[in-house]
Amino acid sequence: LDATTGALAWTTFPVKNDRPGGIDEDHPTFLLGVAGDSLIATGRGVWWINLAGGNTGAIWPEPSREGEQSYGRGLLAGGCIYWPTREQIIVLDQQLYGAGGVRVLDRVQLTRPDTDDRVGGGNLIARSGMLVIAARNRLFAFTATESTPKSPTREKK
Repeated sequence: LDATTGALAWTTFPVKNDRPGGIDEDHPTFLLGVAGDSLIATGRGVWWINLAGGNTGAIWPEPSREGEQSYGRGLLAGGCIYWPTREQIIVLDQQLYGAGGVRVLDRVQLTRPDTDDRVGGGNLIARSGMLVIAARNRLFAFTATESTPKSPTREKK
């Protein structure tokens, strides 16, 4: 919606798939926020939707690829997208590089310090230097141990 008039500015629709009669399950579920000129949304993947016209700038991982799937609501913080999966939290750069170039900054596997059990994904909240994960049946809080993500890897759409 246009912020000054309230008029509809653009719409975007889920991608159709080749399954009989179905709309693709790879459409966004959560709107995380705005980063630069993109609306960042997540579903089974992460979507960069152009604010000017509603076109998809990138989807990561590509819908045709098998692999990580979202497991909870991610968050935007410090120029990064934190995207939870069952096994880890994937840290992506909010900015796209070139035509659909997505930078993976880190893949974080969290463990409970008292048991060394892995902590999976869930709904993420960042507050006062802590990451809080609302998992299926537990709440976890972690403090930062390093200030910057590992060296980035680039993936293109």
